[in-house]
Amino acid sequence: MDRKLKISIEKPLGSGYDLEKDRESRRKSREALLLKICNDPNYRARDGKTFCNQAVQEDAKASGCDIFDGMLANDMVKTAFSNEEFTVERNISRVIEHVENGGFAFAGKEYHDHGHVASIFPFASIFSSAWDKRVPMVAHVGKPPNGVKGANFSFSIAQGEPFYFLWKVSEV
Repeated sequence: MDRKLKISIEKPLGSGYDLEKDRESRRKSREALLLKICNDPNYRARDGKTFCNQAVQEDAKASGCDIFDGMLANDMVKTAFSNEEFTVERNISRVIEHVENGGFAFAGKEYHDHGHVASIFPFASIFSSAWDKRVPMVAHVGKPPNGVKGANFSFSIAQGEPFYFLWKVSEV
């Protein structure tokens, strides 16, 4: 007796993976982490010291980037400039898109005695009248109060806009 098995598929089978859901999940995870960092009492300025470097390092490590361990802000900026895993980006739309997709990015500026760094928050940009352009929101840790604010409120307006560093390894 010769029987043939006939199989038909009525619905196409997929992997179950949803790119948009994955991006949204990563964005929400980054947002929650950055809010936790901003509200962490260990990162509050005290005794004349600020902890922006440690806050960005925590964010970087959570993203899988551990090249900044133990560095001060100026060293972190120098390292990002010279490391091929980072792209320096001035286009704010690309910066926002990168972090909204779950990528790690930070703003950084070298200053004479002590630099400043801040993780880019996955949220729309705001307009800075001081810099006459749109700027990203950052997870500010440094001079009080810590919190989510425009980059123009986190960095010295007089010394100009920071550089924005996107970690290429985390691109999607």
